[in-house]
Amino acid sequence: MRADAILNELAAVLARNIGNNSASLLGQNVGGAAKVEFVQDADEPTMRLRLFEERAKASVAHALEKDGFVLWQEAPKYGIFYAAFAPKEEGFFSALFGDDVPETPKHDLTAVLQHLSSSEAAKRTFGDMPGVAHGPALKDAVGLLVVMSPSSKTPENAMDVIVRDVRGEKLPAVHAKQVLRILRKNLI
Repeated sequence: MRADAILNELAAVLARNIGNNSASLLGQNVGGAAKVEFVQDADEPTMRLRLFEERAKASVAHALEKDGFVLWQEAPKYGIFYAAFAPKEEGFFSALFGDDVPETPKHDLTAVLQHLSSSEAAKRTFGDMPGVAHGPALKDAVGLLVVMSPSSKTPENAMDVIVRDVRGEKLPAVHAKQVLRILRKNLI
């Protein structure tokens, strides 16, 4: 365990000091186990980061500011990031956000969290977070919610990352995987 902590800290220091993302140690097998893996958890694409919580959240926040992402707001204490995603190619996300992603959302994260869907999926993911309510949709609300939580499937330090729509609903699996793959590529 102590060796893992030292390797994680070494990876963090090296990643901060290297300007080239391709040299990031996050995706490599430093100390044995892969630092990032994709799993299917409760029928939802999930990215598992085998990192300490603070490092995982900082890496995801960084990833949400590159390659078509705009990080609007974050509540790292609760593991929630409110972002937009507009890839260059046409498809689901360009239809969702249009050609231009605004620098600021029409609604802030607090308002979005007070208007989540009352579905079981949304309640299970956001249910016991402070300030969350399940009610009618906000008019013209767009964006993605990237949600991080400690992994219940691994005994060591690991964080699970999922992507939801602005109502807290699951995205179609193919689209969630696309977002998670781009996030993984951007991790430091």
